[in-house]
Amino acid sequence: EDGGVTINNADINLPILPDWVENPGLDDSNLSSGNLGQDGGEERGFLGYRIWRFPVEYQDQESRWTSLTPSPIIVTSFTDTQWNNLPNGDYKWAVKTIYTGNLASIPTFSNALTKINHIGTITGTVRDQKGNPVYRAFVMGSQTSAFTNSDGVYSMQAASGTYTLSVTHMDNGQVIIENVVVVTDQTTTVDIIMPPSLAGFADGFENYEDFVIQFLPWTLVDVDQSTTYGITNTTWENAHAPQSFIIFNPFATIPPLQNAQPYEGDKVAACFAAVDEPNNDWLITPEIKFTNEFRFWARSYNAEHGLERFRVGISSTGTNPNNFHFISGVDYIEAPEEWTEYIYDLTGYFEQRIYIAINCVSDDAFFLMVDDVYVHHATDADDPSAPVLATTLNANFPNPFNPETTITYSLQDASPVTMEIYNIKGQLVKTLVNDHKAAGNHRVVWNGTDNSNRSVSSGVYYYKMQAGRFSSTRKMILMK
Repeated sequence: EDGGVTINNADINLPILPDWVENPGLDDSNLSSGNLGQDGGEERGFLGYRIWRFPVEYQDQESRWTSLTPSPIIVTSFTDTQWNNLPNGDYKWAVKTIYTGNLASIPTFSNALTKINHIGTITGTVRDQKGNPVYRAFVMGSQTSAFTNSDGVYSMQAASGTYTLSVTHMDNGQVIIENVVVVTDQTTTVDIIMPPSLAGFADGFENYEDFVIQFLPWTLVDVDQSTTYGITNTTWENAHAPQSFIIFNPFATIPPLQNAQPYEGDKVAACFAAVDEPNNDWLITPEIKFTNEFRFWARSYNAEHGLERFRVGISSTGTNPNNFHFISGVDYIEAPEEWTEYIYDLTGYFEQRIYIAINCVSDDAFFLMVDDVYVHHATDADDPSAPVLATTLNANFPNPFNPETTITYSLQDASPVTMEIYNIKGQLVKTLVNDHKAAGNHRVVWNGTDNSNRSVSSGVYYYKMQAGRFSSTRKMILMK
């Protein structure tokens, strides 16, 4: 609204009669000072609600909340008329049900709302060296960020001011754009050309829309062109359609599908059985260079109609299936019903620009599930026996990353080591290492979770290593 923000019962799920109450010691209320007896025998009476506003970082510091209703109100909708005068930031509201006897419920919290004054827009297109749009590039400025769509276009609102933009992509590295000026009610256009494709590629399939059958930057080739089998009494978009692989979310089917848990996250790349003939379906990576290892996880949904079959191929000339030669052996591989990791040595292709394909060749089975694909560029730190000349903290790989990244470090001498992840506010997110380590090369993997094993949001993070007198901090970017 023009005059403020309206908070209502639907937004914050006001508890009309909470299960239990506490004495909050509200010294700024007009509640009566009557007290319950020690046995709590006096019956409480409902007086209304009180509302507070606070920056999100103060949620656990009630003394820093701003009271918006010194006296209880009985309506279940409230307009915060001071909203337009607030500084930029993220805010929440708290509501308590107030009773006689100076009693109140525990607070119920709204969702967070971002306040930006004097807003302008930053927009543009991100392209690679060939002029092709770059999908899912992460464009970030101070307190604002956006991903590019399939046309390489991004758009984001920002407070008026001067910004430095960081533009990152898993395959194309990072570009820094300085002195981007945002003017209130105006649009600033910033088009970006990314550097050539870099080594490495990782994808857990979490960033795509559910049940799409084309998902850049992958190339999908459906050679058999057959309709596909579905699942009895279960529906989802693009079920039965001719397709190669589909972004399959078993939690979003109707009803949710049992026994199809992804290896990580909520989604997999799945290849469903062709109806008319054996599958000949291709899942092909973007062009990659300077890599020496390809790994992924795969499984069959079940073995009722036989195990799923696949082959792994390499092409240095393009994405036409005829361009690939297979590195997985003479015959196909059968994926068991349990998640299994497959690893292929690519050292022979290190200097080449290549495409890597998973070719599903199942014959009237059910569906193949693929997750956490990772093309790796190894360094000396991957060899524990390599001589260590100094204590160092290396750049993580991949960077940007999703869903996980590997951090390598070297110790010249045995030492206690701590490795911690911090967010851009300087808050500790995760302790990865806190142990005594031998001299040599070491590695640790961060999967984008905090110390409570909760997934963290996209953005910039810092990893800090402490080993004796050695201390080093480096930056990484999580892209979801």
